[in-house]
Amino acid sequence: MSNTQISIFDKETYKPKSSFTVTEFCSGIGGFRLGLEAIGGKVVLSSEIDKYAIQTYKHWFNEDSEGDLFNYKPRDIPNHDILTAGFPCQPFSVAGVVSNKHWDKTKPENLKKKSGFEYTDQKEGGDQGQVFNGLLKIIKSKRPKAIILENVRGLTSHDKGNTWNIIQEELKKAQYDIHFKVIDAVHWVPQHRRRIFIVGFDKKQFDTKKSDFFYFPVEQTGENKIKNILQKRVEEKYTLKDGTWNSLQTIKERNRSLPKDKKKGFGYSIVDRNGPSRTLTKRYFKDGAEILIEQKDKNPRRLTPLEGLRLMGFGEIENKFNDPKKIFTVSDSQAFRQLGNAVVPQVVEAVGREVLRTLENN
Repeated sequence: MSNTQISIFDKETYKPKSSFTVTEFCSGIGGFRLGLEAIGGKVVLSSEIDKYAIQTYKHWFNEDSEGDLFNYKPRDIPNHDILTAGFPCQPFSVAGVVSNKHWDKTKPENLKKKSGFEYTDQKEGGDQGQVFNGLLKIIKSKRPKAIILENVRGLTSHDKGNTWNIIQEELKKAQYDIHFKVIDAVHWVPQHRRRIFIVGFDKKQFDTKKSDFFYFPVEQTGENKIKNILQKRVEEKYTLKDGTWNSLQTIKERNRSLPKDKKKGFGYSIVDRNGPSRTLTKRYFKDGAEILIEQKDKNPRRLTPLEGLRLMGFGEIENKFNDPKKIFTVSDSQAFRQLGNAVVPQVVEAVGREVLRTLENN
């Protein structure tokens, strides 16, 4: 198992020789689909339980993604080359922990009980912490040639590394050779978005002992400035109200003098238009505090859903619609929940090219 491998093919874009089939679990709004379709992938099954994400997926791709992975029998799942999943990150992220209303947030022992594999939130679909075990069952029964999983970078340190050790050990028992790396999407989009990508290959089908068996893609540098994704005209409703703006400033000023473990609230961040933004999270719709755009003679504003779409690298979706207002059929709050939970398609494409290189050359 390795997390240090870097592609030696940094000046070469690998072009897959043939098409391949993909399953997309926890499919959200189709980030894995867009990334792998760009290199010849064909999605044969999409599975999602959030009704609003299902609504957006159907609107964009004209396909139904409704399906609970816990309810699938092996015969219900088509054979496929690559299994993908952006399994729920809330069980392993700080933001997910502090937003779970089932917990008494003042008691650290309750946070520990309700995180990781034990995490449950009925508003988010129930036993999110058990999704990995559901995926593992499918992996064992269908034996895809490769798997690509994505999660928050905090996965490796959750519960002092125990959660990550269990995940690795279970995949190893399933006879998969595992590689992992934290990749920052800022090399493809104007946003710092550090996520762990877990790539696995079926050891029953491949000789994975070769020293050059698999490499992650090089993180290319580019002119990724947030000003390039901003709209010229924005509705007034995205400008922060005086009360919200004053509250954010008060929180930030108060936190300046407090030790890290005493800070409350996220404060705010005004984005440098000539650089990338912070990570877009699913809670962005509440106040937009982590990514605010400065305005002349006005309070700062939040991003619009279209700008959020661009920030996440979903430009192909924008190109499908003549009217930006028709891109989403859900509320702004739901749109940002979906974008904040999504995976950046360009990162998936880059990782997918290296996975295909390995599959086709071994």
